[in-house]
Amino acid sequence: MVDEAITFRGAVDTFEDGELRGWCAETPNAGNPVTVSVYEGDRLVGTTMANKFRHDLIFDGLTGSHAYIFPIPAEYYDGKVHEFTVYAGDRVRTIGAPVAVTLVDPEMSYVGEVEGLVGRSLVGQVGNADKRDNRFSIFVAADSGVIATGEAFRAGMGTARFSIDLPEFLFDGARHQISVLVGDKRMELSGSPLFVQTRLVTDDLELAGFKNSLTGAHFQLNSISDQLGEISCNCSPHSCDRPGG
Repeated sequence: MVDEAITFRGAVDTFEDGELRGWCAETPNAGNPVTVSVYEGDRLVGTTMANKFRHDLIFDGLTGSHAYIFPIPAEYYDGKVHEFTVYAGDRVRTIGAPVAVTLVDPEMSYVGEVEGLVGRSLVGQVGNADKRDNRFSIFVAADSGVIATGEAFRAGMGTARFSIDLPEFLFDGARHQISVLVGDKRMELSGSPLFVQTRLVTDDLELAGFKNSLTGAHFQLNSISDQLGEISCNCSPHSCDRPGG
């Protein structure tokens, strides 16, 4: 039974970084900390104590130690809309208005791509609008498990870039399939899986070198042809005649 002489004051101030934040106080017994419960519909999400200090809560007989912070559990990070209601006690009094939010698991919010191989390094980019980190863990996996790790670094507000050296055994001329993963939940990036076959890379390099050689030879032939043309033009009809002609 609720004591009618007791009233509750409070609010839901913000929803920030996955947390409901606000305050709740009991009057006239402001020194008693209040248990705050959070519900979604008729389902209890969890409880916390409204006993954290905030200087702005020292007014009208309040002591300042009435704030609460309630982190929303991970199970609600499913991309769906959830409406949470905050109560003083176990649904004794509603505190503030219901809050409707859509939560997405930050570990499933990565975007990026594998750009390819530069020498023996795997390069690409990755970003995550739901994480403020400037570094993201990158994993390279094959059938045997994780074979290389590294980090993507972000400078400023752009995407983070990575360059990861691949192990020697991949460079044996055989065809290997590898996957590129990011974050604690190993989310696969666009462009993954991909195949590494160094014989093809070597052949391409050799072909490029051969083309460069042909181009150089072509320029040399053109130069010789130009020189022969100049010699021909410098010959007068009489000077080029044979004796007795």
